[in-house]
Amino acid sequence: MKGYVLKGRETVHLPKEANHPVIREFLQNYTTGVQWETVFDAEENTLYIGNPTAVSPDGEDYCVNVTPDGAFVSGSTYSGLMRGFVTLLERIVCTDLETYLIEGGCEKNTPKIGFRSVHLCVFPETKLEFLKKEVRMCIMGKYSHLIIEFWGTLKMDCFPLFGWREAFSKAEIKEIFDEIRAFGIEIIPFFQHWGHASLSRGGKSGKHVVLDQDVRYEYLYRPHSGGWVYDFENPKTLALLKCARDELCELCGEGEYFHIGCDEAEHLKTVEEARKVAEHINVVAADLKKNGRRAIVWGDMLLCKAQFKPGNQYECNSSAEVANALVDTLSRDVIIADWQYNVTEGLIETSKLFKDKGFDVLCCPFDKRTNTALCVDSVAEYGLYGFMKTTWHMMHTGLLAQVLQTGWGAYEGKYDPSYPGYSAIVDRSAGILRKLVPSGGEYLKAGWVEEQIDI
Repeated sequence: MKGYVLKGRETVHLPKEANHPVIREFLQNYTTGVQWETVFDAEENTLYIGNPTAVSPDGEDYCVNVTPDGAFVSGSTYSGLMRGFVTLLERIVCTDLETYLIEGGCEKNTPKIGFRSVHLCVFPETKLEFLKKEVRMCIMGKYSHLIIEFWGTLKMDCFPLFGWREAFSKAEIKEIFDEIRAFGIEIIPFFQHWGHASLSRGGKSGKHVVLDQDVRYEYLYRPHSGGWVYDFENPKTLALLKCARDELCELCGEGEYFHIGCDEAEHLKTVEEARKVAEHINVVAADLKKNGRRAIVWGDMLLCKAQFKPGNQYECNSSAEVANALVDTLSRDVIIADWQYNVTEGLIETSKLFKDKGFDVLCCPFDKRTNTALCVDSVAEYGLYGFMKTTWHMMHTGLLAQVLQTGWGAYEGKYDPSYPGYSAIVDRSAGILRKLVPSGGEYLKAGWVEEQIDI
């Protein structure tokens, strides 16, 4: 097998922008035993090992060129370079104890879907070590954006009760966010601005991050909603939400988007209130636009089941009158995240409906492989804005391998929903994960679940 042999001591030449220890850590973990020196003298958007032949990406996302003399990676952007870098890592094969081969050949590639995102939830049960696993697997999956939603798990200066006492500090989260940005991935902040205002899994737990700590703040929420939806007509609530947006934007760093949620707000019953909600979203979107960001909202409240054939599997949570009032009033600057998890035949018609009405649309699958394939196909067929893989609570039950497979599928514009296709990726995913976050031989730290059986 031809390629570049790694053995003993090696030097990797990186651009100055790649000066973050996680990049060297990834390389070191893929070549345990090789002693690496890191030098930041490479030209912009290039890296190399040995004495390779330089090849331009020629407008593609990245180019990887490996010969017996060395390995060279170039990108049309810094983000492209980093996607080329993780491609290079996956070419490394262990041939003997502390001896490795980078498989030879020249490869140029570019994504078929430009906006490829994952929505990650940080629950009170999420350990920092596991969050690192999630993030690093998304990096290897070549996603362009990571959307991070804190479910009462971030200590916020604007309103400490937005986080439980056990919440992570911003300093703890910043370490992980710095790793994401080191790979040229944009972090999209998320904060609910209407439904799910409990910042907890409502019907699942009955918990409320604010009111379970201090019930006096019930005035921030709509009367008789049990704290499920924010009072979007209360100036104090609006001011608090703006402070939360500003704080999260600062933590997440520069970017073009902000996800404001707004799903499953079943207390919405009248056309008049629907128009008020849409105006609330428009005001938030306009405020975000001043800082160069676009608002993203979930699409279920903008849909009525009667719009589609009887027996359909679409998630639609409004009456026809309410859905139409929301759609008619909502600014077209807002991006719709269309989550349709149960559609397993045809294409995602709700996404086409939103696009036909003038919206940019993200097609959003969950854990069904057939549904994921349809979402990838729908983005291409309808020319949608992009793709968002949602994960919710399932990352703690083995979804991590599918996240990697989905990222690669979205990049290539083709996802294999078959069981053999998924099965083939599982062991490979486990092999990647143990390199990204080594367990040190501790059973509970290995893999993507702590234990193999529930006791």
